[in-house]
Amino acid sequence: MKIPSFQLVTAALAVLVASTLTACGSGTDAATTPRTGSPQLIMTDNRNGFAVWPSGVRWIVLQTTDGWKTVINRTPTAVPTDGGLILAVRGPEVEVGVLPYKQLTVSPVLESTDSENAWDPTQLPGALLSTAGSLALAGAASWAIQASGGVILTRPATSNLWRQSDSARQLDPAGLTTVDGINFLDASTAFISATSRSGNAALFVSTNAGKSWQTAGLPVRSSGPMSTLPPCHLNSMWVAPVISGDILFMFEAKNPSGPWTRGRGLSIGASPVVACGSLVLKLCQACGKKLTVV
Repeated sequence: MKIPSFQLVTAALAVLVASTLTACGSGTDAATTPRTGSPQLIMTDNRNGFAVWPSGVRWIVLQTTDGWKTVINRTPTAVPTDGGLILAVRGPEVEVGVLPYKQLTVSPVLESTDSENAWDPTQLPGALLSTAGSLALAGAASWAIQASGGVILTRPATSNLWRQSDSARQLDPAGLTTVDGINFLDASTAFISATSRSGNAALFVSTNAGKSWQTAGLPVRSSGPMSTLPPCHLNSMWVAPVISGDILFMFEAKNPSGPWTRGRGLSIGASPVVACGSLVLKLCQACGKKLTVV
């Protein structure tokens, strides 16, 4: 089974957009049943990677070890995948969160460490947030964001029990932010990205594997909501993209805790955007949905 590379690029675009934008992966199947999930692509190097991909009314997990020339079906069995899947990968370890569908109102989370499609199941106390970045693997723990209230949950590798993270419980006592994603960039450095109704860029950082969090202090304010995309590490710089209205701002810092310097703003209109470093990939609606570099 082969997947054209341009389709995988589209999948990456659909997943890495801010939660306030419409993902490209929505649509209908042949039976006009609405799809609620979105494609997702995670590459661990230029040959090895995983994807969540639609297959009829269901969603499947695919793995490649040769740069998508061939794929292996790694979809967990015995769970309904019609509502969508969320994927997290760390080396050979893969975690899949199952989104609610019909009578399934809470999210199973399954973990695998081999290619034999053997999965160890756990279950969240509620539904998993249906955005890429709502599930993460880090060190000896797993992290998840619950759809109701954006509660951040964690589970040590030695336990099947998910509990609310004490360190992330008081990120915003005023309740002015909506948590969108959590991502660990290495064993100790992690970010929580969020949408803020207060006009501040909402980004929190941990440098001790999630034991404590602090605001990243992005120096930007807006009269309306703002969304922070997951930051990345580019060469020797940390980069945080922030969307305010139809403008994308790029912030850079030498340290994940800042101070941050704002680059020029780029007009993005209503198109989904993937941003990392100085490269901005835009799905141009006015040019036949071709991939353009701004």
